[in-house]
Amino acid sequence: MTSTLRNTRRIFSFTFTQHIRKKGYRNLTIIFALICLIVPALIMSVIELTDEVDEGPVLFCKADTIHVVDLSPNPTGDYSLLNMLSVPGYSEFIYKNFGTDFEKAIDESGDKTLVLYIAKQDENYVATVVLPDGSELDLDDAEAYRRFIFSSFQYVLFDKSGLDTSEIMNLTTPVMSEVVTGIDTHIDEEEVNYDPAREILSFVLPYLNIMTLYFMILFYGQGVANSVIMEKTSKLMDTFLISVKPAAMVMGKVFSIALAGLLQLAIWIISIILSFTAGTHIVKAINPNTDMGLIKLFDSLSIFSGIFSLPTVIIAVLITLSGFLLYCSLSAIGGSLANKPEDLSSTNILFSMTLILSFVIAMNVGGVGLVSSKEWLNYFPFTSFLITPSRVILGEITVLTALVSLAITIAISIVFMLLAGKIYTMMSLYKGNPPSIRKVIEMMR
Repeated sequence: MTSTLRNTRRIFSFTFTQHIRKKGYRNLTIIFALICLIVPALIMSVIELTDEVDEGPVLFCKADTIHVVDLSPNPTGDYSLLNMLSVPGYSEFIYKNFGTDFEKAIDESGDKTLVLYIAKQDENYVATVVLPDGSELDLDDAEAYRRFIFSSFQYVLFDKSGLDTSEIMNLTTPVMSEVVTGIDTHIDEEEVNYDPAREILSFVLPYLNIMTLYFMILFYGQGVANSVIMEKTSKLMDTFLISVKPAAMVMGKVFSIALAGLLQLAIWIISIILSFTAGTHIVKAINPNTDMGLIKLFDSLSIFSGIFSLPTVIIAVLITLSGFLLYCSLSAIGGSLANKPEDLSSTNILFSMTLILSFVIAMNVGGVGLVSSKEWLNYFPFTSFLITPSRVILGEITVLTALVSLAITIAISIVFMLLAGKIYTMMSLYKGNPPSIRKVIEMMR
């Protein structure tokens, strides 16, 4: 094995250096990094500068008394229950019930009185806020109270149904739920721990991880095959194989192209993070009281603190990288089978089909939610790197399970790279169209 992999480091260094020096690689990296660095911050700044401030109606109503005229079936006698909602600015009104006498309610209105007229048309309740003539209040006050009664009218309906105050509060109490397994189904009330941050991550993180890796492999996998076939197209293969073992050559190329791709991706991600950070500071400098949704999202990221631990994050990253390496080594097999670039469309079909099937399996093989929950997927190398990283971060599997998954994926990656080297040697004297998988197996025997 030592002699077989001799000069792997030299192949890696040479290929990596040559790849990052390519004009296309450098231009793509720099241009896209500048786009990621400038565009998000620029868009955030422009949106904040061009955002028109909607002054709208006042937030609070300056009225002190509400005259109620209720013509609906089963009229409510005491609207003061709305004060019990403790909504700021709407909890100290004096409610006076005038039954169905609208004229009396208007006549006895004070300087800071609004009239609430309740009626029912067909199956709908209609709540009309009337601003009496000569009132010190204005339409903004009436509109503010209309918004309040619109959002709170359900409590009036609860009262119309005959429920007392305590029953109304019970109907509006939030409910938390969870699923547990095990023989002992007794749950202590103090043990129920609802973590909204973990719920959000368990929904988003697996799907995000799958989509990111899927497009990473599609984007960079083909580059490995092109690199492996380079010596064949440049007529240097015979000379090259005299000094370097094919397995060492393939392994060096796989590692170098994978690292170059990860370096490029890391530069883009850092640029995006810097851009959003700069955009956040610019927006807050323009308007310290901004209500931009993206800024609020960034401010709320603190709820995820304490969920991640350094060991699980490191293991998750290693599993992700090993999976990426696995598919790069699989692409190297396609490059070894091809004699010219035109053959890659047929020889890389194994790479493409495996990637698509792995994606479909991870997303649709039983389980609940966006991603399958089957346990065996943690040990199947073509799917483990798609779902195991998020599972170990969220504590859904043990660290030992994650380490076993990592070891399996690395082992299969090495086997594929050695196999690619064997196929490369076997195809050195082969002429004609790329052989079928069955033919390859016969030749290897």
